[in-house]
Amino acid sequence: IASNAIVLASPFFLSMIRKNQVERLSDSLYEEIYQDPLTEIPNRKCFYAHYDEIRELNKKSGESFDGYVVFFVDVDYFKLYNDSYGHDKGDECLKEVAQRLQMLAKSLGLSCFRFGGEEFILAGLKTKKEWEELQNNDVIVEWVNGAMSLPIKHERAPLGLITLSAGAAFIVPSVIYENNAIAVTKLADQFLYKSKKAGRSKLTVASTYSILEPQV
Repeated sequence: IASNAIVLASPFFLSMIRKNQVERLSDSLYEEIYQDPLTEIPNRKCFYAHYDEIRELNKKSGESFDGYVVFFVDVDYFKLYNDSYGHDKGDECLKEVAQRLQMLAKSLGLSCFRFGGEEFILAGLKTKKEWEELQNNDVIVEWVNGAMSLPIKHERAPLGLITLSAGAAFIVPSVIYENNAIAVTKLADQFLYKSKKAGRSKLTVASTYSILEPQV
């Protein structure tokens, strides 16, 4: 018993306990700050931090980045969904949408974030060639053509299913350097608005490499 007590009280053992406690605390704080509690995917703060890291890397390292892809995604007619099925069902719907978008993002080599409410961001670094290839992805082509529905029933939506609208842009290095995450998000949001006006369930992609007025 005495020998066990000596082992438990040893500096090495105590330091291991402290290290584990710090790691658990660090993980807990990270989740609290950067993880959306409902969908359990990264939140808006995490997206901003992610973009700022890339922005700073681009400034400091002198690395030549082709660009940064941003998709701004919105669940169509979500208020009507909540009104029809209740907020508990609405929460379940958002969880499923988040899971599906996270899988799509992974397949495209992007990261997925919940921006807030029923809005999501898919984003990540891409070369121009990769951006062109991404636009030829079967899911993206269907989305551009107005066929982005999920197998979630929505009686008050035109297609009877949950659909997603989105805007996407390829942000060039000079724009990454000169603009913050809010500015590039607003750019993608402009194209999301065009998708909404075009009838929803659609993705509108910026036709040129995007240029913005600097917003630091």
